[in-house]
Amino acid sequence: MTGADQAKNLLLLLATFAIAVCGLVYELLVGTVSSYLLGDSVYQFSIAIGLFMTAMGLGSFLSRYVAAELAPTFIGVQVALGLIGGLTPLLLFQAFAQFDNYGPFLFMLCAATGTLVGLEIPLVVRMLERVRRLKINISNVLTADYVGALAAALLFPLVLLPHLGLLRTGLLFGLLNLAVAGLALLVFRREHPRPRRQLALIGGSGALLLAVFLLAPQATRWIEDRLFQDEIVYAETSPYQRIVLTRDGERLRLFLDGALQFDSLDEYRYHEALVHPALSLARQRGRVLILGGGDGLALRELLRFTGVGEVDLVDLDPAVTGLFQSNPLLTGLNQHAPHDGVLEDLDLDGTLLGLDDGDDIALRERLAWLCDPFDQGAGLHIGAERRHAVDVLASLSAHLWRVALAAATIAGTWGNAASSRCLG
Repeated sequence: MTGADQAKNLLLLLATFAIAVCGLVYELLVGTVSSYLLGDSVYQFSIAIGLFMTAMGLGSFLSRYVAAELAPTFIGVQVALGLIGGLTPLLLFQAFAQFDNYGPFLFMLCAATGTLVGLEIPLVVRMLERVRRLKINISNVLTADYVGALAAALLFPLVLLPHLGLLRTGLLFGLLNLAVAGLALLVFRREHPRPRRQLALIGGSGALLLAVFLLAPQATRWIEDRLFQDEIVYAETSPYQRIVLTRDGERLRLFLDGALQFDSLDEYRYHEALVHPALSLARQRGRVLILGGGDGLALRELLRFTGVGEVDLVDLDPAVTGLFQSNPLLTGLNQHAPHDGVLEDLDLDGTLLGLDDGDDIALRERLAWLCDPFDQGAGLHIGAERRHAVDVLASLSAHLWRVALAAATIAGTWGNAASSRCLG
């Protein structure tokens, strides 16, 4: 194998890693946007994964009909995937706002993106045929593909979504697909019959995605103006969620990740029913714990009762608690309850289980950890006498995860060895 062939082999493997990351990110974006718009994340992610996998199979099947010009076809696939995948969140938000039935558009977008992703790996394997034997090519390409998928699965929830948001994440990876197209054009330029035409196509597509990337805040606001019925008076993306506050006259509504949290017209019914029965039956009210409730509305109802000495409020998102302490519209709604002197400890980290053992927060009564209703999860009840068991279970889960990962690695190594023997 010549030095040029080695360079092609390495660059195509790097390209495989990059396109694997892009493909899984697009899949996660579809599931996340659909969950944001429609709720029921289990259903939305199941549909997105199923459609993508089916379409990838279709793309792999169609790759057999690419008889010649493998490099130009691969480059064209990257450009198309960069445009469609990069604009996926924007297209989905627009379709939801524009059409009465969002489902068919979602299916078509998943089918198009998945088919293009399915075309990539067979084309890369065939492009490498002249460099190495088939069994080595398949092993190397699939290894790069699976490692790329792992990288995407970790980056998406931990880095990309909290810091870039939905629109810019899609656009960034669309640009990455175009960069792979440009790299392939550079490597295979001597085998390409129309390099200038595809170079112009890559440049124009990149300019479009870059322009939308720079205008992402304005695009987000434009989308939300179409999605929400009332005027948006506040919008922020925290590390945990998208926060949107709307107003229609005196009526206020809070949305977290698109899900309605309260409506000022009737929120008192929920918060009275949440607080008043429990406090009326409580034998002691000296110290009270509120889980969640960063809006201060439950605290407002709590302070109507005499005998409340101290209140510990634990909320996940500091952006929510800060908003309801500083925004004049919202402080009027919660009657400045978060500023009341009884609120001794406003924990902005949401680390309830990290409290010191000696810190008595009146956990003698049973507490409820309520899951997001849009995720249709079941509530998990935790008693005070069992709070240490939670840490034990978490530690055990971490050890089991390590064991499962090691077993999967061993199984993958054995499977690659078996495949190499079969193919050899």
